Amino acid sequence: MMEPGRQPQDDIRALPDLLADLATQMRKLFVTEVKLAKAELSESARSAATGLGFVVAAALIALVAVQALVAAAVIGLAEAGLSWLAATLIVGGLLALAALILALLARSKLSSRALTPNRTVNQVRKDLTLTEEMTHG
Repeated sequence: MMEPGRQPQDDIRALPDLLADLATQMRKLFVTEVKLAKAELSESARSAATGLGFVVAAALIALVAVQALVAAAVIGLAEAGLSWLAATLIVGGLLALAALILALLARSKLSSRALTPNRTVNQVRKDLTLTEEMTHG
């Protein structure tokens, strides 16, 4: 509703002023989206660093434990009647399988899908849709 004493033309702004305001708002929106992307990427990087830290810690602890268990397993299989070669191959094969499983788990935590800034991508899509609607509709 118009205030008393105001003329209708007081509410009408020139097209160049509107376009300048639109450009300013779009620039502010872009800067905000870049800040959001940086924050989200930083969060993803921290998550990846934590995941890598867990992998390294697990590998170091497992290395010491596995050395003792490998020796005990090979000796146990050899004492049970297998040749040293067969005992070593069996234990080595099981360890290789365990290493493969751990490597696949680590890869899933470090995948590009897990590190993608999804919130930012979705927000930019919404902003583009809204901008298109405002400029075309």
